[in-house]
Amino acid sequence: MNRGARRGPPRFLTAVCAVTVATAGGWASTQDDLADRMRRQREAFARGFDMAREHPRLAGYVRLLSRAMGGPAAFAHPPVQAIPSSSSDRVQVLEAAARLVAARFRLASDGVSARFARIARGHAGRIVMRGGRAEVEVADRHRDDDDLIVAVLAHEFAHAALDRGLAGGPDAAMAEDECLVDAAAVMVGLGPIVLRASFRERITGSARSPAWEVLRIGELDPVAIAYLTLAHAELSGVDDDARRVFVARWMEPAWSFRRTQWEQLRARRDARGRVAACPTCLSDASPAADATTAVCATCGQRIPVGGHLESLQ
Repeated sequence: MNRGARRGPPRFLTAVCAVTVATAGGWASTQDDLADRMRRQREAFARGFDMAREHPRLAGYVRLLSRAMGGPAAFAHPPVQAIPSSSSDRVQVLEAAARLVAARFRLASDGVSARFARIARGHAGRIVMRGGRAEVEVADRHRDDDDLIVAVLAHEFAHAALDRGLAGGPDAAMAEDECLVDAAAVMVGLGPIVLRASFRERITGSARSPAWEVLRIGELDPVAIAYLTLAHAELSGVDDDARRVFVARWMEPAWSFRRTQWEQLRARRDARGRVAACPTCLSDASPAADATTAVCATCGQRIPVGGHLESLQ
C-alpha cells in the first residue's frame, strides 16, 4: 500500500447480461420466465467454479491469514449477518459498521475512520493511509446500502490489517492480492454480508424487453466466498442449520464439497483414527488434545478422531 496516498479501491464491476424474453402473456409471465432464467444462469455460474481444483488455493489463503492475523483466535468470532445499528441516521450506521469491521480485524478504533464521499462511478470506496491511521471513504450513492457499506469497509480495512500483519515478511506483497483481501473479510466473520454484496441480480428494462443484470463487487468468486463462509462458521462453532442460512442460494456446490471433505477424512484416517491434514487449511493435524478431538494449530479446526469422526456431517 502506498501510504499517505489514495490506493486503488475495490473494483465495483457491473456486468450486464441482456436476456430478452418473449412478451406473450404480458409482464407477469415474462418476469416469471426471466426469474427462472436468472436462477438457471446463476446455478450454471456456480457449477463453473471447480471447488476441487480451487480448494488448495483457498486453504493457502487461510494459512497465510492465520500467520498475518496472529493465529486461529482471529477466526473464532461467529459470522454476522447485519450491521449492529437500528439508527435511521446513515452516518451513525456507517460508524457502527466501521467499529464492527475494525474490531474484527483487530484495528484500534482510534486508528480508523469512515465517511461518505463523492466517488466516481465504477468505484465503491477508497482508503487513505495517513501515518498509522486508515481513513475509508464509501461512495455517497451507496449510503442506503448496508451490505455494500460493510463490503467496502471490510475490503479496505483488510488491506490495512494485512499490510500490518505481513509487513517485512516474504509474503508482504500478498497484502495487495485482492482475492486474499476478500478471503480475509470472510474469515473474520463477515462472510454472509460479503457474499450478498458480491453478486446481485435484478430485472431491468421495460415490460416489453426485460433483461437480467448482474452487479459484482470484489475479486473472489461467490462460490469461494460461500465455501470459506461455511468453513469459518464451522471454526466458530455454528451449527448446520445456521450455516445453511449464511450461504443461502450459494449453498451448492460449497456445501457438498465440504461434506465430501469430511467423508474423505473418514476414509483416510490411520489405525488410531488420526487424520493427516486439516480439511480447512490442509495443515498437518496436531496430536489429539483429548481422546476424541484434534485441533489444527493453524486455523483452529476441531477434528474428531477415531470412531467419533463417524458422527460428523
